[in-house]
Amino acid sequence: MLSVISYPVFALSVAVALVLSISLFPVGWFEFRPEWLGLVVFYWTFRAPAQFGIFLAWILGLLLDVLEATPLGVNALAMGLIAFLVLTIHQRLRMYRCRSSA
Repeated sequence: MLSVISYPVFALSVAVALVLSISLFPVGWFEFRPEWLGLVVFYWTFRAPAQFGIFLAWILGLLLDVLEATPLGVNALAMGLIAFLVLTIHQRLRMYRCRSSA
């Protein structure tokens, strides 16, 4: 099955994830804030593995490093690892229905 993705939806989801990643939250909520870009990388790598791979995830991680002013490569390595792991097991995960995987 060939996955066809909508590139404007992809770009919008990445932009929203980057904005949410750098948005300000109250101090008490910091531990409850998810890694938004990691979730987007997981979704798009699982949804369209042919179009969204490790290299694009690594580039998005570098962009997040620049936006958060963290040492270059920290988030890039994490996003690349997420994409690699999803690409490794995405065929096995697609085989299960939502009810049987719970």
